[in-house]
Amino acid sequence: QLRELNLSRNYYMSGEIPSEITNCSLLEVLDLSYNLFQGRIPGFLGRLQRLRHPSLELLQPGDSSSLANCSSLKVIDLSRNQLGDRIPESLGQLSRLQNLSLAENSYMQASFSGALREDYSPGSSMRRLDLSYNELSGKVPPGIGNLSKLTRLDLSSNHLSGVIP
Repeated sequence: QLRELNLSRNYYMSGEIPSEITNCSLLEVLDLSYNLFQGRIPGFLGRLQRLRHPSLELLQPGDSSSLANCSSLKVIDLSRNQLGDRIPESLGQLSRLQNLSLAENSYMQASFSGALREDYSPGSSMRRLDLSYNELSGKVPPGIGNLSKLTRLDLSSNHLSGVIP
């Protein structure tokens, strides 16, 4: 059974992400980055229970809430998307998540900006967190200081203030 599917950098792939991907029930790694897929991140991705590393860079405007159903996720790259105006709360439900990149979501016409919620705290397994190149403002959330396994934190090119926890 297929465990890794890499369709990245096929710049002419477009339309919606095909639902047939769920036929690959043992899929662990899915790379659809640098394509022209459109629409929301489909809910059916949540049915891929073994999925641990989706790379969905440069999707068209969408919503990442369906990824909260993928309990095995360890790595999520949603950089250079147009996720809306805040960090998706559903990502906080992923207890195994180790690497999260939401970089450059103020890219092009997106408006990933506003205050970084003071109560924002990724899961305790987090090792790498990249929120760079957004228009985030406010104080660095104190919960980030509780991430004992964190080895890389990138908050560059934002409008954050206060102390680093």
